[in-house]
Amino acid sequence: VVEIKQRNGSSEKFFGKINLSAIGFGANFEGPLPVKNKPSWLVSARRSYLDLIFNAAGFSFVPEYTDFQAKINYQVNNKNFFEISGFGALDKVRFNNNTEDNRQNNVRILTNNQNSYSTGLSWKTLIDKKSYLITSLTRNYTKYFFSKRDSNFIETLRNDSKEGDVQLKAEYYNQIAKNTFLSLGGAGKTIRLNYDID
Repeated sequence: VVEIKQRNGSSEKFFGKINLSAIGFGANFEGPLPVKNKPSWLVSARRSYLDLIFNAAGFSFVPEYTDFQAKINYQVNNKNFFEISGFGALDKVRFNNNTEDNRQNNVRILTNNQNSYSTGLSWKTLIDKKSYLITSLTRNYTKYFFSKRDSNFIETLRNDSKEGDVQLKAEYYNQIAKNTFLSLGGAGKTIRLNYDID
């Protein structure tokens, strides 16, 4: 089980930040939306530049990594809160087969490309001072592509598969005593798998 919590964007003013590190760069932006109750938004993206370093160094293969996330948080009134969020990643390996040496070196490298995203809509409603209900609808998707070739460049392994699911979930929370909490919930999920493996 993986639980990811994203912070809310600023509901007061716009902020922006650009990051540069030894392996990549990224940008974060956040701020309020110009509507009632000042809903906040947050977006960020990162991109590695290992491909530039690997290309400059003359490597025969080049990894490329990109990820991004976004969130909108909206308080309708004192009892109802909406949240839309999502994140994703684009990972791939690109090969430089411009020379015979590079082609021979790349024979040993597994093509490993993956694209994935998760997105969701959540509604939190306060029932009273000690209890609340959260209803959420989420979607997860991943596309895989793996490939391996032998010394004659004949493909010996191929995995071109997709996995996805949609889930509807409701959770009820109640503080029934000072140090006692009650949690109840239910969920329904539909899963779609498409495996193409040779």
